[in-house]
Amino acid sequence: MSSDRRRERKRLASQAVDLTQFEQFYKQYYRFLKSNALKSCHDAPTAELLTHEAFARASRAFHRFDHQYPKAWLKQILRNVVIDYYNKKKREQALFAQTDFDLVEKIHQHEESQQQDVKDYEILEKVIKNQGNKEQVEQSKALFDTWGQKYLPADMKASLEALSEAHRNIILAREVLGYNYSDISVTFEIKEGTVMSRLSRARKALKDQLDEYKSNQ
Repeated sequence: MSSDRRRERKRLASQAVDLTQFEQFYKQYYRFLKSNALKSCHDAPTAELLTHEAFARASRAFHRFDHQYPKAWLKQILRNVVIDYYNKKKREQALFAQTDFDLVEKIHQHEESQQQDVKDYEILEKVIKNQGNKEQVEQSKALFDTWGQKYLPADMKASLEALSEAHRNIILAREVLGYNYSDISVTFEIKEGTVMSRLSRARKALKDQLDEYKSNQ
């Protein structure tokens, strides 16, 4: 057997050992890290997300870990994950703050003079859940038109209608219906990380549509 093949077999064997060791490591310290993540965010779905991201980073650095003070090592990784997570949230919030609109505030202004009843919320839930065939999509457009005429300013309604279905629905779910990231993840069958990135893109797309609407007036 050549020296290159021996080195390759040794490398693969080492990776297999590391994987087995890491699986045991994960089982041993999962609850510890999850409890620390909860202290950072006080929200179970977010804590789960942060915990898995921390272990993903730990797995990539596991071959360099000397196995001394594992809890301290994991807490340091988690700390970096939490910092990155909240910095990302700040960037998203900053993006939203840069827009010249606040969807929730505008709708609440309407609600001060016209209370939104349960039926109107049910209409909006049908809008975001009608996905798939052409008939459902057309029904969704008609329902949104009915709801939008009642609750949205003309510029907001037109701008939302100009978005892709995925972007419009995720904004309505988050900013109007008040779904949290976990709710949105289940409703649209996407990962929570995807929820955050898609919502950020949807907000930017909505800002662009509003700017375009105003420039055409």
